[in-house]
Amino acid sequence: MPWEIEFLNWLQTIHNPILDRFMVGITYLGSGGILWIVIALALLFSKRYLRWQKCLSHLLANCAGSFIDWMSCHWESNVKTVGCSSKAV
Repeated sequence: MPWEIEFLNWLQTIHNPILDRFMVGITYLGSGGILWIVIALALLFSKRYLRWQKCLSHLLANCAGSFIDWMSCHWESNVKTVGCSSKAV
């Protein structure tokens, strides 16, 4: 589909310092599951989603474990000695 390539090429042209910092921040939130932890906490304490508390608590525990694993990999100065699944430098 040629319009997709054109759209992706257009996205590459819209760079500015504010948008670049914003996108780095959004990417950082998604990297360790921070965004999903915040969403699960918000839904967990919402009265509207009381029926989903058990499911949300499992989701929160899974995301928290993922976040802790991600932080332990990135906290060390030498990631290769930690034995992380991600190949971050």
